[in-house]
Amino acid sequence: MADVVENSSLLSFFRDLVRRAIVKHKISLTEDSEFYIVNLLSELKKTDKAFDCVGGQPEDTPLALLLERAVHGDTATRVRTLKFLGDNALFVAGIFPERATRRFKTLDYYIRMGGGAYLTLASSMPGQRGFSEVFEEMGIKFRHLVDVVNDVGKAGRNLTDINLLECYERFLATGDQRLRDVLVQEGILPVAKHPGSSNC
Repeated sequence: MADVVENSSLLSFFRDLVRRAIVKHKISLTEDSEFYIVNLLSELKKTDKAFDCVGGQPEDTPLALLLERAVHGDTATRVRTLKFLGDNALFVAGIFPERATRRFKTLDYYIRMGGGAYLTLASSMPGQRGFSEVFEEMGIKFRHLVDVVNDVGKAGRNLTDINLLECYERFLATGDQRLRDVLVQEGILPVAKHPGSSNC
């Protein structure tokens, strides 16, 4: 029951932030695409959603290698990898733009890779019109979606200028009790993975 409450409040938290950012940037976005972004942000509390999983362990795979995996994989692998590539590029460029620009000077690389992944994914799902339309819209508007997600990340900063989403990611990776205390103080109840378990 606690997980249900946590997930519900997290979805509500991100939905409010995403809607505010959409209005601020005057972006026209379908309800389905809006929901996808909200759900993506709330799901990233799970390590396997934020990182590529290889051999049951989270791994920060470069986008170019993900693209290569998608190109040479079977249909299921291609769809799964393109989705992950788009999601990951949006998350990194939006929440951690400093990390992205440290590697490539600008966000253009992430925007091209992420937008291209979503557009390719849209054309790979001809029999699933609903999903195809969502990914097509997100691919076309990827640059604007990075701005939306960036606003969500900025809104997650507390008075000591700690990025709560980064804090959450670090807590999931380390289990550090001090990070958990910061999150609890901000009204977020983090749930660490149980030792020995794997969602990958």
